[in-house]
Amino acid sequence: MLKLGKKRTEKLGITYFGLLGHEVAVIKSTMESSPELAAYYELREPNQAAMCEIVVVNQDSQLATSWWKHLWKRNPSAIPMFVTNAKQPPGDSAYCKRPFSPSFVQAAFQDLVSKNGLPTARL
Repeated sequence: MLKLGKKRTEKLGITYFGLLGHEVAVIKSTMESSPELAAYYELREPNQAAMCEIVVVNQDSQLATSWWKHLWKRNPSAIPMFVTNAKQPPGDSAYCKRPFSPSFVQAAFQDLVSKNGLPTARL
C-alpha cells in the first residue's frame, strides 16, 4: 500500500532563557509576521530547550546564562543569540541590544542563521 501526501518536515526550534514577557511577545510576533522565518522555525518553551537549535539568552541574568551553560554541555550543537543591555562585544554569537523591536530581532536571527549555515528562505 502506498502512502500519498505531503512529507512532513520537522521545524527547527527556537527557545529562550530569562527573557521578559514583552520580549517573548516580540519574538512571537516577529515569527508570525515573517513567513520565511515561520517556514523553518517554531518558538518552543524553555523546558523543550534540549530539542532546540537556537537559544535566545538574557546575558544580563546570571540564572539564564547558567541555564545556557548547562544546556550547552548537553547539546553542544545549540546556537546562542544573546540579548543584553550592554554594548555588543565582538564574537561569533549574534547579539540583540535591548530594547528591541521586531525588525531588530529579525535582523539578529538573519545574522545568526547566515553565520551558522542554518536553513532560511531569504529572512
